[in-house]
Amino acid sequence: MKGKRYYLYGMVLLTAVISAVALSGCSSSGTEKGTVTVTFCAAGEEDIVLTTEYGGSITPPKVPAKIGNEGRWDTEEFDGITQDMTVNAIYETQGLEYTDYYGGGLGRYYTVSKGQMDERTEELYIPSEYNGNRVLEIAEYGFEGLTSLKRVVCAEGLTDIGDRAFQKCEVLEMAELPESLVRIGEWAFRMCSSLASVNFPDSLSEIGKGAFSNCDLKSVKLPKEITVLEDSVFYCCDALESVEFPETLKAIGDAAFFSCSLLRTVDLPDGLTEIGPNAFAYTSLSSIKIPEGITQISENTFGGCRALQAIVLPDSLISIESLAFMNCPLKALETLPAGLQSIESCAFMRCSMEKLIFPEHLQTIGSSAFYQCTSLKEITLPESLESIGEEAFMDCTLLKEIALSGSLESIGINAFSYCTSLRELTLPAGIKSIGDCAFAECLALESAVFSSGCLPNMGAGIFSGCRSLKYVTLPEGMTSIPAHMLDLTAVREISLPASLEEIGMGAFRKCPLERIEIPKNVTSIGSSAFWGCESLTQIVFAEDCRLENIGYYAFLQTGFREFTIPASVKEFGGVVGALDSCANLERVIIEEGSRLTSYIGNINCPKLTAVIFPKGLQLETIDSFSGCTSLKTLEYPDTVKSLGLFRGCTSLETIKLPAGQTRIGRRAFMDCTSLYSVEIPDGVTSIDEQAFSGCSSLKSITIPASVTEIGANAFEKWESGQTIYVKGYTQKPADWPDNWCGNATVVWNA
Repeated sequence: MKGKRYYLYGMVLLTAVISAVALSGCSSSGTEKGTVTVTFCAAGEEDIVLTTEYGGSITPPKVPAKIGNEGRWDTEEFDGITQDMTVNAIYETQGLEYTDYYGGGLGRYYTVSKGQMDERTEELYIPSEYNGNRVLEIAEYGFEGLTSLKRVVCAEGLTDIGDRAFQKCEVLEMAELPESLVRIGEWAFRMCSSLASVNFPDSLSEIGKGAFSNCDLKSVKLPKEITVLEDSVFYCCDALESVEFPETLKAIGDAAFFSCSLLRTVDLPDGLTEIGPNAFAYTSLSSIKIPEGITQISENTFGGCRALQAIVLPDSLISIESLAFMNCPLKALETLPAGLQSIESCAFMRCSMEKLIFPEHLQTIGSSAFYQCTSLKEITLPESLESIGEEAFMDCTLLKEIALSGSLESIGINAFSYCTSLRELTLPAGIKSIGDCAFAECLALESAVFSSGCLPNMGAGIFSGCRSLKYVTLPEGMTSIPAHMLDLTAVREISLPASLEEIGMGAFRKCPLERIEIPKNVTSIGSSAFWGCESLTQIVFAEDCRLENIGYYAFLQTGFREFTIPASVKEFGGVVGALDSCANLERVIIEEGSRLTSYIGNINCPKLTAVIFPKGLQLETIDSFSGCTSLKTLEYPDTVKSLGLFRGCTSLETIKLPAGQTRIGRRAFMDCTSLYSVEIPDGVTSIDEQAFSGCSSLKSITIPASVTEIGANAFEKWESGQTIYVKGYTQKPADWPDNWCGNATVVWNA
């Protein structure tokens, strides 16, 4: 176990070993009898040259001052000089703190830290000895955050620079490291943003995580003892232009050279077996050869290398991980290694290759793997391929042809969406699932064929927006057409398989369909299923039709003149109508035996003249004929208890309100300008606002005594020639609004 003692001195006295730290650079030469020359050298200062006669003496100049250091010349012998001399200045940094340790096979030694050194010190000298014992280590955080420090010189003997030892020494420009150094700790020089020069001695075997991150290094030559380059070691060294790796290197860690934006070339050693995630991301590499033995390109290893045109991948490669080559041009890449089995998400996202041959053992292509590869024209997919992920080839706008293998089981959401040059497609029998919008917005796609036996689970909108798609072959055995499957396509005709049970929401929205046959097993047509099919004029339901539900807006804006609702239908529309805004619709027929209990009508069908209700229909509610400007009257079953909105039915002349009606809703008959006869039954308790507004042909109306509430402007725009008879009241009730009757004549207690 190590023991510990602390010493704090005003000045560090160096032993003779300190001469290894002394700066040289001035040369010595032989001398001739006559005169001799003595050159005095101090780092950062101009040399001082003095001469004397052979055997003579000189007085040495004063050692140049350095803040925080005390200097001396490395010799005091200036008498009897017989040859040329070079004299070096030796500096001793004052105020350092030393902590002694003993044990661990190293005997007694010291670690050093800044202690009470002058914070203005620009040059730091680490001695080899203190009090007769070795100085082996710089302490963790030892000199962190010194804002004036520009240069560090370490004497021979030092073996370890501790974690974060010089972190955030932002003006540090140079570090001179001794040949004895073995380890540089984690984050040791992190954010030394001016550090441009470091020598890496051959003895160095470990450089810790992030040791030189955010430094200003221009070039790096790594010693042969380095076998693993740790994570983030040169992270964001944005001045780094060249790196020389030793042949002994086995692994490069995560983000080791991340965002070294000037790094253009590297030669990876043949013995390398691992490159970590983000290792060379956002560098300026233009080409690279990955050595044999590498089995995986890790996540984002080369992501964002926008100059990377050429890469040689090894045959040993098994997987390419997420984002590995995102935003790399890779124009020269055409063939992937034979042993490759998986390509993960976004691996080649926004790359510029034009042709790609996938290897025969490839099993999976991950989500967004080739997203927005807008130069990609041709791909060859292998028979081994089982899965294509979400958005895998989305926005590959020049891709004209794909041949899907028989082994393929799943195609993900948006896998080929916006492949605007793709012209035809055959889906093989083995596919088990196709995700939402898998082929959506493939604007040039003309035909899509489901092979016999191809019965996948399908998501919504798989061909949505394929505006050139005319021919679709659906397989027998298919039970459901998913939501928006063919909306905004060019399909004019299609044969629905007899096995079909459901047509999903928006399935054929805005298709140019002209005729459709609904198989007998279909039980549901979803909302908006045929919305906007303006050419659709004929629909044929099987005689033994099992259809029960037609959703709201199912046939909105279609071209029908006449529409028959099968007897099997239990729900037609919902909160809004199924046949709204059908500009040509003249008549709706409900089949005998119908099980409808409510009919939500036909808003904005200007040519509608009749809805034919069969005898015996147990209908309770009829609603929403607003804007049916050709409708003159409506005959309905006695079971009806409530009539709804007829606003703007300008041809409506007469209407009989059902005996069970209790409320006349807001704007119910507003602007029914031809209405001349209406009878409000006893039992009505409320007439809502604007209910009969603008009914200019209605000469009179009687309000029964059961009415207790009348809304504002209920008879708006009525004139004095129109009369309202009110039963049960001798004057206006206090809670009726003043503007309830317009300018009509009111007769009380009629």
